[in-house]
Amino acid sequence: MPLRQALLALAGRSSAPRCKVTALSGPSTLVLWHVWLLSLGIANIDSAGFEILEDDDCYTLLSSVTLGRVGVTIAALPAIFPVNFALIQRQIVFSTGTGTKLTAALSATVVAFEADWVDEANRAAWSVQAVGRSMIVEAASDMEAAAKVAVRALAPVARPYLVKIMPARISGRRLPKR
Repeated sequence: MPLRQALLALAGRSSAPRCKVTALSGPSTLVLWHVWLLSLGIANIDSAGFEILEDDDCYTLLSSVTLGRVGVTIAALPAIFPVNFALIQRQIVFSTGTGTKLTAALSATVVAFEADWVDEANRAAWSVQAVGRSMIVEAASDMEAAAKVAVRALAPVARPYLVKIMPARISGRRLPKR
């Protein structure tokens, strides 16, 4: 099927049979992928064919999972730690013990945070990244909010401190189900 007919078919503007994206390769496949995403109402697409998420979508997705990763620097080298977290009023909150994450929070260090989700069976996925200052949760109202959503680590080690990341920047990408 010529590329023009395939694009029209995917866009629903022709009675021509729909083509399979897997039948093409190279730039034509990417064009078809973009047209298919546009037909789903997804207009903001990056060059790899991923949907670029709005801030509200990023926060909604973060609220749907409980495992993420915090990135800090140790002696100018990156270090990434898994954390169980909760999203509380657009702040990422996790518990920690003494160590690198607590040290970063005590000095209000800028950290990176990432969480994702993958559905391999349907070839769907998303990833959200946030960058912001990490701080110790000290306000009683913040402590109460954290207790309500049960911010608990899976590790059987005491994690008596609560840390919050206040995102200054958040971004995400999503690959919708095919």
